[in-house]
Amino acid sequence: MADLMAMIHAERRSLADYLETLAPEQWGHATWCDKWNVQELVGHLVAAASITAPHFFGGLIKSGFSFDKFVDGDLRPYAAGTPAEVLDRFEGIITSTRKPPGPAYVALGEVMTHGEDIRRALGGA
Repeated sequence: MADLMAMIHAERRSLADYLETLAPEQWGHATWCDKWNVQELVGHLVAAASITAPHFFGGLIKSGFSFDKFVDGDLRPYAAGTPAEVLDRFEGIITSTRKPPGPAYVALGEVMTHGEDIRRALGGA
């Protein structure tokens, strides 16, 4: 079986390399994930790579068991600040082994899908 964490780390590194090429104004650009702009979507990826099981389940309870409400609120502190600050946070989680509860392939799919949500919206490959 493939080492999914190594694949997750490689996808995060690839996305970080792409994000480093963006101008500050591009961080406010809409993504293919219609709920969030680039900065918010990167914040979401940082939140997902920083989460613990107690935080996840506690946050889900506090949000009235609304997964969408929990996820949207959870990303906000990680998306706050300048694009450079958000990029620094993202680069800080590249090798994190944390992931939301569930199988590792979900975390891999998350970074792959959202990486494409950003790249394609900005015309990148």
